[in-house]
Order: sequence, then C-alpha cells, then structure tokens
Amino acid sequence: MTEHRRDGPPIEKNTAAAPSPADSRGVGRFEEVLLQKSRDSRLGKRMRTRFLFLTIVAQCIQIDSAKDPTLEDVLERSGLARSTFYTNFKDVAECVTEVLTLFFESLGESRGITERELSSYQAILEANTWYCRSYEANAGLFAGVARNPTVLKMREAQNASWARKIVHVSERRRGVPFTQAIRKEYTGIVGILIVMTTEAARERFVTKDKLLVSTYRTADALAESLTGIWYRMTIGYEQSQTLTRRS
Repeated sequence: MTEHRRDGPPIEKNTAAAPSPADSRGVGRFEEVLLQKSRDSRLGKRMRTRFLFLTIVAQCIQIDSAKDPTLEDVLERSGLARSTFYTNFKDVAECVTEVLTLFFESLGESRGITERELSSYQAILEANTWYCRSYEANAGLFAGVARNPTVLKMREAQNASWARKIVHVSERRRGVPFTQAIRKEYTGIVGILIVMTTEAARERFVTKDKLLVSTYRTADALAESLTGIWYRMTIGYEQSQTLTRRS
C-alpha cells in the first residue's frame, strides 16, 4: 500500500522504514532527568544537592525563559540556605549556564544514529520529528540557549558540523562528489534550513504564534511540514549529477 504525502514523495507502508518511537520520540523533559540525579543515592550528598539546584533552575527557565531566576526564587523552592547555594555555585548565572550546557550536551547524546537504511525523505522526517518533540518538551530551555552567549556558541558550532555532515550524506547518496563551489553553496542552504527549523519551533512552542499553533496542532505536524521544505530543497542536490553553481 502506498501513502501519498502532500509535501514529500509517495512512501510505501513499511514498518522498517517508518520512524520508530525509539528513534524519534525526543528527549523528554530535561528537568526530570536532573531531578532523578538529585535523588540518586549512588551520588554523594553534595552532588545530589548540586543537582537539586540545577533541577530548580531548569524548572524556572521552563516557566519563564525570558530571564534568569533570582537567587531568592531558587532558595525558596529548594528550602536550602544561601550558604549552601554558594558552596556549589559562584552565582545564579553560573548555575543557569551549567543547566543549559548539560541540556545542550544531552541533545547530542540522545539523538542516536540509526543503523536502518532510510530514504532521504524518511531520514529528514525522523530527524525533524525528534527535534520538534524535544523542543515541545523543553521549549523554555531551548529559548534559554538562544540568549546564553556561552551555550549559543556551542549551538552554532554544532549546527555548522551538522550542515557539513548532511552535505556529506547527500554526496554519498548522489554517488558523485560535489565541486567545491557547489559544496559551499549547499552547505549554506542547509545552514539556512537549520536556522529556519529552529525559528519555526521557537515561534510555535515559545512565542506560540497563533497561525502556527492553529495550523500545527502537534509537534509531529510541524515536523512533517518542515520535512517537506527540507526535502524539496535538498533532493535536487542529491539527484542531479550535473549541478552548476547558481549565479
């Protein structure tokens, strides 16, 4: 049986080719991961206390990503003394940066590389589904990354790395090396697509743009629409063996 997608090619109904829950479910709510660590008896008391502060700060950022929580907010939620906080962190800003850094690193660790053979469309759909589900669950933390200079630099470096990897995969699928000019052009296009995806997710899940909310009721719906755009922009580079640089 063949399913015709509005934004992509016809796809055969095949459970081996479809995104599986294990591959595209997203990372879940990161503050819950931190909370579990704060309760892990295998860790020392001081480390559990540190993770408790990190959990509270992550919860505050999820509630209001526009600003850092105050020390008073953190102490009130934790029930711990000011001296205990300063034993673990220089200030709230340092705690915020550690939360966002740990969150950002967890994204790279949780997005595993599938061993299954996927079509170009399915590979893009799987990646976008994972990203949109992760963004929906952690919208405040994603927004916090964008306003933290330290973690933002990490994100920019990772985006550039992903752009190069995507171009490499497309080149492999194509079977013919890109010229240097085409590789540079295509890498820039992929960079634009990454920024577009990030901004679309931010507008949908943080700003809650009315048009996007009404059009894309779920993270999966947004992922499918983004995938259509990605596919139309990238497939030409993969299929054509006579590319010339656009002027």
